[in-house]
Amino acid sequence: TGVQTCALPILGDVKLALSIGALTGYFGWAFTVGSTFIAFLAGSVVSVVLMAMGRANRKTAVPFGPFMLLGTFAVIPVADWFRTLFAFS
Repeated sequence: TGVQTCALPILGDVKLALSIGALTGYFGWAFTVGSTFIAFLAGSVVSVVLMAMGRANRKTAVPFGPFMLLGTFAVIPVADWFRTLFAFS
């Protein structure tokens, strides 16, 4: 186990966030805000459940990419609700 010297491989979530932001931004702010909200909510719930089960602690790294994808695909049916909730056009 050596020390990783190149920072590019660990920026996967950043690259994915740029792609998702471009995709959801094309459809409007409601998609972007909704996707982000759902991703953070799902990541938080899963992390709390893992900590409650004793399989993780506060320092355990949980990959965020799957939650960003989940938020992106889950926002499609509820985008109109987010649009009216946040009054975005």
